[in-house]
Amino acid sequence: MRFIRPTTARLHSRLLFSVSAMALTLGAAPAHAQPGPDLDVEEIVVRGAALSQQRAIERKRFADSILDAVSADDLGKLPDKNASEAIDRLPGVSISIDQGEGRFVSIRGAAPALNSVTINGLSVGSVEENSRQVPLDIIGGELIGGIEVVKAVTPDLEHNAIGGYVNVLTASPFDYDRDLFVLGSAQIGDEEFSSTNPWAAELTVGGTFGSNDSIGVMAGISYSWRDYNTQGLYVDDWREVDGITRGLPESHKFNRYELKRERLGFTGAVEISPDEDSLYYARAVYSKFDEDERRFRNRNYFGERESNIIFNGDGVSGTYTGQRLRVELRDEQKDKRISNYSIGGENRIRDYKFEYAANLIDNNTTEPNQNWQHRSGRIFTGTFDMTNQIFEVIPNEAEILSQLDQIPAQGYSIQDNVTNDDGFQLKGDVTYDLSGDYPGVVKVGLLYRSVEKDQDINETAYDDGPTGWTVGTPGLATGETVEGEIQGQYFFAGPKLDFDGLVAFTNANINNPDIFELDVSGSLADSTTGDYETEENVWAGYLMANVDIGDWKVIGGLRIEHTDVQATGFDLLNGTDVVEIRRDGSYTDYLPGLHIQYRPDDSPLAVRAAWTNTIGRPEFRDISPRRVTSREEDDPGVFVGSVSQGNPDLEAFESMNFDLSVEYYLGDTGILSAAAFYKDVEGFIVSQTQTLTDVTFQDRFYTTLNISTPQNANDGEILGIEFNYQDVWTGLPGLLSGLGGGASLTLVDSEIEVEGRTDKLPFFRQADTVYSVFLFYQWEGLEMNLSYDWADDILVDIGGDVDNDFYDKNYGRLDFKASYQLNDNYGVFLELQNINNEPLGEYQGRTEWVTRSEIYGMTGYIGANVRF
Repeated sequence: MRFIRPTTARLHSRLLFSVSAMALTLGAAPAHAQPGPDLDVEEIVVRGAALSQQRAIERKRFADSILDAVSADDLGKLPDKNASEAIDRLPGVSISIDQGEGRFVSIRGAAPALNSVTINGLSVGSVEENSRQVPLDIIGGELIGGIEVVKAVTPDLEHNAIGGYVNVLTASPFDYDRDLFVLGSAQIGDEEFSSTNPWAAELTVGGTFGSNDSIGVMAGISYSWRDYNTQGLYVDDWREVDGITRGLPESHKFNRYELKRERLGFTGAVEISPDEDSLYYARAVYSKFDEDERRFRNRNYFGERESNIIFNGDGVSGTYTGQRLRVELRDEQKDKRISNYSIGGENRIRDYKFEYAANLIDNNTTEPNQNWQHRSGRIFTGTFDMTNQIFEVIPNEAEILSQLDQIPAQGYSIQDNVTNDDGFQLKGDVTYDLSGDYPGVVKVGLLYRSVEKDQDINETAYDDGPTGWTVGTPGLATGETVEGEIQGQYFFAGPKLDFDGLVAFTNANINNPDIFELDVSGSLADSTTGDYETEENVWAGYLMANVDIGDWKVIGGLRIEHTDVQATGFDLLNGTDVVEIRRDGSYTDYLPGLHIQYRPDDSPLAVRAAWTNTIGRPEFRDISPRRVTSREEDDPGVFVGSVSQGNPDLEAFESMNFDLSVEYYLGDTGILSAAAFYKDVEGFIVSQTQTLTDVTFQDRFYTTLNISTPQNANDGEILGIEFNYQDVWTGLPGLLSGLGGGASLTLVDSEIEVEGRTDKLPFFRQADTVYSVFLFYQWEGLEMNLSYDWADDILVDIGGDVDNDFYDKNYGRLDFKASYQLNDNYGVFLELQNINNEPLGEYQGRTEWVTRSEIYGMTGYIGANVRF
């Protein structure tokens, strides 16, 4: 018998007669009668969503901690496109959407950076430029065997997990219990808004061989490609204006995006289990995510000056004069790579179990981009109507298109950003089995992890020279316009630039100072002050006991984590002298925890309570002594701008957490549960903004300069409750017996104290209400699933007062999936995403102060899968 890992135990798709009642209840794939070798019983084949649901509930029911899970089906696939979307329907979990795809995960009201993300229990690092948050969209769902979301960590798990601990489990070759297996699928789709055809394919091959099938090998590869367009409306800098009920923004922007996304993933494993007490493995996970984004943006400064606004008698519509128009084109490429390689093993010697692993992390992000900007004087006119929340600004189209030569260049920049996240870790655990009246285990472990994160920005910026160029320069405008429709409102925003024409013009004239004047000081500042290098070394050790006392289970212990940080940044003195700044720091955290469970073997009831202590380490960008400046020339030699700078004096913050969960299991595939949680957080880090007026900074005069600096807030708390239900409705007659469904609801009330603010603020990047509802149906080879996921507004940026806070607007998405398994080997499927064409929105301070609305349309896929 091969050694079976507890976290990835072999889950057979064939169940014996003892669980046949469950399979019949599901009405899943048809039953195939096959005589067993020793018993005269039926053997039931359970597949697809039924098997995935059963595995996930099994993980939750027998877990030592408070967790939720999703598991792959017998085709080795998670139910969604990537790891982020796969866990969106779990209670207490919400995701942020980027360009129509799920990306970052928030758990129980905590920001994504406050989650610990691991692959097979080993840290994965991050490919984000400055942050600890892991974008789970980079890991395709077809490469994953399951995902565990632990909401109350035990002492043997990573404790940088105020939100939670997310463990991505790759498949094992022993999971399939076959000498040779081949799994594959391919799909092609249609983008409603873009009228393009995305496609994807994946293939997994593996098997077992050797004496007693003791050697397992598997490799999986996946590829996906999207070429699509999106568009969005953006509104800047709302303010109150006397006599105007709604207030007035400075400008009104319309963006047109042309995007290409390409994802390549690979997972491989070699596992050797010479006997039931030993396992040795080598595993690799590689994921590459490429995105080419071309953004056409036209910005109308219709509300910049109140004196240029003339309202009609209704107080919401009118005309404007003396308006500036800004025309931009940004071309950006993103190349993100996660590489994770591990070796390790497990051995049992009498009452001892030894687990050990070494892990290498090699993550990289490159983002070359170039940006052309043009801006007119205050010469254009137009009308506006602010009756609707998504309101109209209608510039005089004929006036603009006849005066393209009156929109001169404002500047050009080319930038190459490189972020590296490299590291390694060593981990070892020893478990001793306890016997007697109180069986259980005592476990002790050590971990060392070293991470080096650095960012290198190289930018060359140009102002327009004495001759310069304009949008009307031959070959630089396409003859088309930037226009579109957002939530029933049509928008014209001005001319559309020609990318190929701009590139050719730039290449031909970049060395001509009459056209492109090099901004020496600005280029130097932008290429140095944002750079940083941070090295973080963590030593961790823990001791815990896990003891069964009748129907009770008690887990208690202590984890100690010591962190050393060396951070290096750069400053610019006198506009010419680059000075290196180095700051070191260290801190030690003592993190006790206690878990109590009541889980009788013969009862469907489970009650769990936990007291845990977790930490939140500062973001790499926040603790580094760096400064990033963005600016816009308002008038010749006069700027408005913003500065984002680090704070090396930041301290790690801590959270004391209390959890209570009551679970009632409805057979093998149903559950009814409720949970309550409370987090008492001290020293939470938020970004605070100070606004300076008429100030000189880095040799430039600014009429307005916003300086954002991360600070440790005084304290905060998160209080919430979760409800979860899912089941197959066995009492329905006939064909309806394959119908089932579920719902989850999370309600959160949170508050943080921020210096300078007396009002109540919720936690950063958390939704007060999150819910999910789904229906599924299975009969013979047919499966269908309809789901709706919704999350409330979330705070994304804290300003000086409530009118300058920014929130992502609530978001709900309706998806549908259907599949039909033709036989044991072949199947077809249909997927529809974002059926309701939900826009992504943002607002400033008040819901009527809309600052963003993006649309993506529905995406549909059809495909086929194969299994041998």
